[in-house]
Amino acid sequence: MRMSKSEFAAFTKEEAGWVTPWSLFLIVTFLMIGSLAVDYTNGIMTRAKLQAVSDSAALAASMELPDTTKATAAGIEVAEKHFGTEGNLIEASDFVYGTWDATNELLTVGGATIDAVQVVSNRTQSRLNPLPTFMMRFLGIDTLDVIASSVAVTSSGFASNCANGGFFTDSKVNSGSNNDYIDGFCLYGYEGVKIGSDNTFEDTVRIIMENDSDFEKSGNNTIPDGVLIENTYTLTLPDMVDDVVSSMEDEEFDYLPPSFIETGAVDGDSSDGFIHRTETVSKLEPENAGDITEGTLYVVDDVADLSKLSTVKNIAIVAKKEVKIGSNQTMYNVMFATEDKILIGSNNTFEHPTACAKGSYSLYFFSGSNIEFGSNNELTGVQMAAQDMIKLGSDVKGIKDVYAEATNEIEYGSADTFGGCPGGLASEIGPGPAKADPDGGLRVHALVR
Repeated sequence: MRMSKSEFAAFTKEEAGWVTPWSLFLIVTFLMIGSLAVDYTNGIMTRAKLQAVSDSAALAASMELPDTTKATAAGIEVAEKHFGTEGNLIEASDFVYGTWDATNELLTVGGATIDAVQVVSNRTQSRLNPLPTFMMRFLGIDTLDVIASSVAVTSSGFASNCANGGFFTDSKVNSGSNNDYIDGFCLYGYEGVKIGSDNTFEDTVRIIMENDSDFEKSGNNTIPDGVLIENTYTLTLPDMVDDVVSSMEDEEFDYLPPSFIETGAVDGDSSDGFIHRTETVSKLEPENAGDITEGTLYVVDDVADLSKLSTVKNIAIVAKKEVKIGSNQTMYNVMFATEDKILIGSNNTFEHPTACAKGSYSLYFFSGSNIEFGSNNELTGVQMAAQDMIKLGSDVKGIKDVYAEATNEIEYGSADTFGGCPGGLASEIGPGPAKADPDGGLRVHALVR
């Protein structure tokens, strides 16, 4: 059938049906925009999750440096604990160790000093776990590769220090004169450290604060290069005090060191560990404190006054009010916890007979207030936590492998030596930085993405 000229002219001007191709174009455009909105957002959320995986694994690994085997195991354990094992987000091959160049922000793989770890978490084609798309598949893109990387760095020189303890406070450390600091002992005051005159510091020691402008010193101090550093440190022990107190008050043994009793069980099975019986008393006074029995957890409703005893060992006490320790006492394998103060006299020896060989702290003091010492005390293998201040008094006879955390100031006068046992001592209370292990112990670390 042939069209007339007028019909052909009308046909060429016909607009019916033009919406169909235009609609197809718009649909494709909207699909592209939708794919970006949906799949891009999903990709961003997935990368945030992977970043958290990398961050947590890197920080956990850095706490075990320079032992890279332990570091990798710790990183994988933390990642799997919080993010599961599905999808192989992180594997041992994703951990790379080396030396961190802070100036150029560069990780040099290997090297004599391992102080940094890089962790990469993956959702990629090569890992066989790429991120599936929703809308982009209509454009022929079925999956996306998503990765995230973190570098955790131990503070310069810090990985090998503080294994022999130190004083750590969110406030200030205020110390006296004529003190000798050796064996990697550390002083950390978030708001600053103040020392008197005539102090000496080995190059393994660290004086740490957020800003080194808060460091105050009098004259004639010997401070090698590298001792004074800027960094921050997160305390953990003061936050544990309430849990330690409540656990002991409930006659539970969750926080009691398992190795204190060396002579066997008391009224119980020796497989139980530290304490084998409990006793609740209204108070411990000088006249009845001599009746306390080793191997017992005492729950005291008032004051615990042990001031008249000459030797205190193999005992645990939790008190509602003050714990008082007298003078001229010998004490080891003890744990004291209270919501109140722990008050200690003068001329005491807090030390296990084989303190360094024991390998762990032998005295634990947890206070919801202050821990206050008199003068001329000798402390070896002591862990302390105070929710307020720690005052060590004057003429400290000696400090060796003492680890103390306080929310407020730590104060002390003069001393012979602040040092530690070879390899440091471990905490049986835990967790976290209370543990000073032979592989490096306490660390300050930072995340560098």
